[in-house]
Order: sequence, then structure tokens, then C-alpha cells
Amino acid sequence: MAVLLPRYSIPGYEGMDPEAAAELLHRRKNRPETPDIDMLLSTGAVVPYEKLTAAQKAFPCALYRAWTDDARAKARLRAARQLQLNVKDALDLDTIDAYIGAYDSALAHDEPQRLLMQGQGWCETPDAAKQAAFLAHRELATDAAVSYTDDRRILSDKAMAERERIDDAAADHIAEIPRAPIARRGRKAKVS
Repeated sequence: MAVLLPRYSIPGYEGMDPEAAAELLHRRKNRPETPDIDMLLSTGAVVPYEKLTAAQKAFPCALYRAWTDDARAKARLRAARQLQLNVKDALDLDTIDAYIGAYDSALAHDEPQRLLMQGQGWCETPDAAKQAAFLAHRELATDAAVSYTDDRRILSDKAMAERERIDDAAADHIAEIPRAPIARRGRKAKVS
């Protein structure tokens, strides 16, 4: 035989079911408090948008550039953790890349910081970042073509084959192949 316990009402909520009253109190207690806007405006902690100067409206501003390999790898890992996906799965990697975007971005909080970041290669729009990445790649490709043409004139067939092997193994163009001198056999260096 089950024993029924008496249900006591919550003070102030006498006419309600105690379970429903407890849920209502819980929601009221955990509701986010909105700040008093009038107090924030009067103390100057918040300035209305209409009263901001042009310089205040301009910052913070976002700047963009092509991903570096290290920054993309870190962003992929952060996004994989947030989205609970696996970086090693090709389908998940497509989702992660769509989440992080085609270009790296950062915020400049004032004019000196914006100028410094622009000097480091950051651009004001994603389209400008795309154009800058294209120009940088074209410059690298041009330097690689000039290097290849110069090397073709001065290197032997065996050295050119080695150069092409190194160039083919690289992920991108190589503007200059480091030259490793080959020691001659049969002769010893004179010691003075």
C-alpha cells in the first residue's frame, strides 16, 4: 500500500500546484537581468549610436587575408571541437572549412592597429584579400619560372632532373631550389 504524503503549498502560490509553482519560481530566479539602460546612458557607460563620432563608428573593424597553413590548421581544430566533427574525415573537413570561411579575419580596434595590420598584409574586404592572394601567388609563379629558365641554361641534365623532382614534390611553386654542392671524389683538401 502506497503512502501519500501531504502536498504543502508554497507561500504566495497557495492556489497553485506545488510542482508548477516551483517551476515558475525556478524560471523567475534564473531569468537574465537586463541592465538599466537609463542609468547606463546617464553615467556615460553607453553612448547612443547617433552621438558617436565617425572614428568611433569605424572601429572595431574586420580585416581579412588568406589563411596561413598554421592558422588554418588551428582554426580547423577549434571548429572541429565546437561542431563535434572529425578533422580527418573528408566530409567533416568540408563542413569545417565552410564554417571557418575562405579567409582569415581579425579585428582592428583603432587606427594605428588597422594601419599596422594592413602593413602585415591584411585587407579591408574578402575580395581585396582574394586579389592580394592571387597577386602573391602570381609573383611566386613568375619567380619560379624565371628561376627554372635560368637553371635550365646552367645546370646539367642530371641536376635539372633533380631540380624537377624537388619542384614536383612541393605543394606550391618553388622560386629557388637550394643548391647543395657535391663533393668531388678522389681529391683531398689541402691542409695548410
